[in-house]
Amino acid sequence: MQISLSINHTMNTHRIISAFTSDIASVSDDEFLLPVIKSHLANYGAENFFFGSILFENLMPAPKLHTISDYPDSWQQRYHEKDYFDQDVTVAHCKQSSTPILWPAQCKNESKINNQIFSESAEFGLKSGISMPYHARNGEHGALAVSTSEKYDNSDLSNPRNLFALQVLGAAFFDYCRKNTKKNNTVQLTQREKECLKWVATGKTSWEISTILSISERTVVFHLQNAVSKMNTSSRTSAAVIAILNDEIAI
Repeated sequence: MQISLSINHTMNTHRIISAFTSDIASVSDDEFLLPVIKSHLANYGAENFFFGSILFENLMPAPKLHTISDYPDSWQQRYHEKDYFDQDVTVAHCKQSSTPILWPAQCKNESKINNQIFSESAEFGLKSGISMPYHARNGEHGALAVSTSEKYDNSDLSNPRNLFALQVLGAAFFDYCRKNTKKNNTVQLTQREKECLKWVATGKTSWEISTILSISERTVVFHLQNAVSKMNTSSRTSAAVIAILNDEIAI
């Protein structure tokens, strides 16, 4: 009986992911991405949502923030004007943890400013919710926050099945954003440049790399210079570090 339930559970998960990824992949314009995400999340009790991710793009040394949300514009404006992002305990939690956090239930007594944040958000229909973090090995991370105008325990969000589905959808969208960012990168490394940088990252010299790859030392230097130029960095070592952070190479 337990095996049967497990199989059924897996199949349901597969259907949730397949339907969601298929729908967002078919969207050709970002303008239509928001309603597609919203419609899927709404199936599991989310009245409003915010998704933010810190992603590397164009082989840059530092990642950038990408967001998509249907939170009321007036609330988002107030949130940014008062610099709540840097003071929000749910944001700090999602940066450091892999477990969801209920708000405001798990955020009480954190600080006066956080009590103020949740009190004000309730005025805009964001009375309670849950924020779910996602992390990649290269340091990229994101979070899906879903909210309701009700008390959390009285809402559909508190249903364990809905919570599971929302976590899965958030993870699927995080993966979609990561892949889409890489796909849209305007700077691309060649396979040879990646191979040379990989060996630079392990401490090999140009001559050693030439021996390993069975090419001339001059060719190795050529590929490394191209990589350094593309990433606008000062050295091959820096280029190798950036390539690792951007998931272009692995060691």
